[in-house]
Amino acid sequence: MRKKKVVILGAGPSGLAAAFGLSDSPELREQYDITIYQAGWRAGGKCTTGREGPANRIVQNGTHYLFGCYDNCFDTVKRAYDELNAAGVSGFGPYDEAFLPRELLVFKQFFQGKWYLWPIEFPSNRTEPGTHDGRLPFGDYLSMAIQFLIEAVAGWRVLRAVKPPGPFSLSARRPGMLRTLLIPVEKLAGGAIEVIALLLKIALRLARSLVRGAGMQREALRAIVWIVREVRRWAWWLLGRHVESSLDANRAFTLIDFTCATVIGVIEDGVYEPGGLSNIEGIEFRAWLEKHGARDITTYAPFVTTWYDAVAAYEDGDLNRPNLSAAVSLYAIARAMLTYKGSFAYQMRSEIGDTFVAPIFDCLRQRGVRFNFFHRVWDVVPGEGDEIDEIVIERQVELVSGDPASYDPFMVVKGQKAWPNEPLWRQIKDHDKVRGHDLESFYTTWRGKDFSLKKGEDFDIVVFALPVDLIRFYCKRIVAERPEWQRLIDQVNGVETQSIRLWFRPTLREIGWRTGPPILSAYAPPFSTWEDNGQLAEVETWPQSHMPHAMATVFGALPAPTIPPGPEDTSYPERQKAVADANAMKFMEDDIGPLWPGATRPDNPLGIDWDLLIDLEDRKGAERMKAQYVRANAGPVERYTMAKAGCAPFRLAADESGYRNMVLAGDWIRNGFIIGSVEGAMIGGLQASQAISGFPEKIPNVYPGL
Repeated sequence: MRKKKVVILGAGPSGLAAAFGLSDSPELREQYDITIYQAGWRAGGKCTTGREGPANRIVQNGTHYLFGCYDNCFDTVKRAYDELNAAGVSGFGPYDEAFLPRELLVFKQFFQGKWYLWPIEFPSNRTEPGTHDGRLPFGDYLSMAIQFLIEAVAGWRVLRAVKPPGPFSLSARRPGMLRTLLIPVEKLAGGAIEVIALLLKIALRLARSLVRGAGMQREALRAIVWIVREVRRWAWWLLGRHVESSLDANRAFTLIDFTCATVIGVIEDGVYEPGGLSNIEGIEFRAWLEKHGARDITTYAPFVTTWYDAVAAYEDGDLNRPNLSAAVSLYAIARAMLTYKGSFAYQMRSEIGDTFVAPIFDCLRQRGVRFNFFHRVWDVVPGEGDEIDEIVIERQVELVSGDPASYDPFMVVKGQKAWPNEPLWRQIKDHDKVRGHDLESFYTTWRGKDFSLKKGEDFDIVVFALPVDLIRFYCKRIVAERPEWQRLIDQVNGVETQSIRLWFRPTLREIGWRTGPPILSAYAPPFSTWEDNGQLAEVETWPQSHMPHAMATVFGALPAPTIPPGPEDTSYPERQKAVADANAMKFMEDDIGPLWPGATRPDNPLGIDWDLLIDLEDRKGAERMKAQYVRANAGPVERYTMAKAGCAPFRLAADESGYRNMVLAGDWIRNGFIIGSVEGAMIGGLQASQAISGFPEKIPNVYPGL
């Protein structure tokens, strides 16, 4: 029987996951002949990395973590490592050393005219990421929320007396926040705390009755809501007068208020019921918290702002227009904080491109998947019926070998396979004509030769795994004839982002950071999120005289039009890069001090001491900024997918393209995870493979439920 020819458009995580699912057994490999088409010279999409310069330093588009709840990411990449090791393919190192646990989450809080650190440490647990689905019964989530309130009010010793909080507890071993913060502790306050603790113990018993299978008893849930409201009322009575003057009181109340509003909202809006998350999909997250009684100091507390900053949840990159779906937020926060395996998050020893994307790519090559790099899609053409008839593709370059699938993309750095930050020119015919053109850019001025893939000859099935913002440019006829596609691109889009990567001479401790490697956010916008990258020094090749002892990446949203300009506006990336450069210089002069106080100069306690930055050319002063890496992620290829309120119903599932021979893949489809992320992209790709191969697993609804 002739193999079905599958063409996958895009080699980002979703396209790779689709190929992984379709080639995951000898039987599947006998059924499907898979070719992936990708513009430029590397795989990874928005997860690409590249080595550049004599130090082979790693550059990328911002910050990247794999969170402990990313079951599909870890399951896929571990199996890729295992297959490569079994086949004797080297160049990636052992899986157990590839992912570095990160358990410290730090919020920056601006209070009474100063910046303060608010560290939260997530305890590790004995589970392994990727080993099983992390979703829990609703009663477990509810119990953990009440356990947190018990500890917040009365302390961990009281919590321990009512049973340990379980493997996914957020709780640290500290005295209760209210008891510690009320200075002096009045007799009335002390008595009130005991009453609150007693009420919460009753609420915990009611929640645990749900876990034990007593059913979603309305009376029990109503009682829990009443108790939680009373807890919040007492917390405000005890702490409200102190929240503007006492940092500790502010933090205690906002955490309690947030937890109470969340519990009340989940119950009153029926979120706990099957499909119940859809009930709150159309409301913005902060508005939902306010609806259920949260005060302004809570809805704009650092831990809420961190969530918005981390996913650049600002329409058109405008910091005055935050927009996040309440359903997306609740689901993602619950999964990330309450169901993580092993550690809360993981960094990659050689960044996401080399540590995560590369082994999956190489595993697919071993399975026989063909990769046609340097192939840019220009048009996906529907036929008279309900099938895709043609795909117009530009072959950007010709390879010396003559075989478009023969390009070997890797360089080797310290014995490890790595992606270069430009093509390996020796494999490209007439490469002198191409140099200086960015073949990955949507706005490149270089044009190769166009050709067409034909239905029945070159493909039987198409997987559209390109970013959602490309649809308006590459699928014009589809959008014109199918209203659901027009609604999709009207409602689901991305946001542009910007980042700076810095290389320091001193250590992290010497520039003023006294704790371990953090995940930090809620700092001064636009570069409000900071990732420590110090682990990369050992995989780069710096000379001893210029060895960096600390590295950092800061990240944030970048203002841009709602609809990006078309490919004819070739100067658009330069204009956006100029904005990012100006923002970067402002950050270096005005915002370094509160973040890294040891990295400032005597004449400006807020600005960088330029001599502390690594520059192989040893330039002076602000000229050293030329040796750092500023990035503007401009245009439809590089935009980060948003999860705005009300957009999920307009997303299309993998099997809802409307064309019998095309399925969809990406973090922008209706995949059950929704949030823009590598996990969402992997899920989307795996669902595309299921839609093609007929796996028994059903494509989920908008949300799979808590």
